[in-house]
Amino acid sequence: MLMIECLKQGNIKINSELKQLEIADGQLIYPFDKIKGNEWGFVYEKFVGQILEGEGFKVIYNGFNGYTDGGIDLITEKGNTITFIQCKYSQTKKLSKSHINNILFKASRKLFQAYKNKEKQLAFALIVHCTKSNFRRAPLKEDPKKREYPWLDYFKSQDGKYKGLRVGLREIAMHT
Repeated sequence: MLMIECLKQGNIKINSELKQLEIADGQLIYPFDKIKGNEWGFVYEKFVGQILEGEGFKVIYNGFNGYTDGGIDLITEKGNTITFIQCKYSQTKKLSKSHINNILFKASRKLFQAYKNKEKQLAFALIVHCTKSNFRRAPLKEDPKKREYPWLDYFKSQDGKYKGLRVGLREIAMHT
């Protein structure tokens, strides 16, 4: 896929004013309207990876392997912790309980197979660009006037349930 090969060439910059993606210090320019719907996920993975690199993490871009990534888009390491990350960028599609279970199952299998002999703390993070865009809201049973994110709460409740895997959620906004 051409977009993935371009993203591998260097850092990206989101230019919201000009509605374009600039890759490798502006050497490659992609107007937003030329980026296909399914390519935005790869752009978001690269964007998140760059943010994490800026925070001092060593980042492996595993998601650029396509469907063979095993549910892991990024692998980060900092100190004694290796974190396996699934990035979700969607303006319309909401995550469901079955989707969350699938993400956790695939991720736990992949990371424990690959890293079971490492003496590191293992963690899994779901990174979304916007909680509101990625999770549906529903009325609280106790107070229907208040709303919650039931599948986000479900995801958080899975902390430690997959072979002791620590899970967490982080929101990293990408303004396009």
